[in-house]
Amino acid sequence: MGKMISPQNIATGVAVTDLKGQEGRVFARTFKHSVIMTLLLGGLVLLQQYVVPGIVPK
Repeated sequence: MGKMISPQNIATGVAVTDLKGQEGRVFARTFKHSVIMTLLLGGLVLLQQYVVPGIVPK
């Protein structure tokens, strides 16, 4: 998920599209998605750890 907000990836994505000069806007939108995905993954891990502990092999 950190790969989404890496400056190199954003610069590459902006360079091959019509968004040149809008790197900040692309970063802001990508950052929001990265935070949402982190929260979802954290929730999934909590569910697996505490609600259904048998799903994680020992």
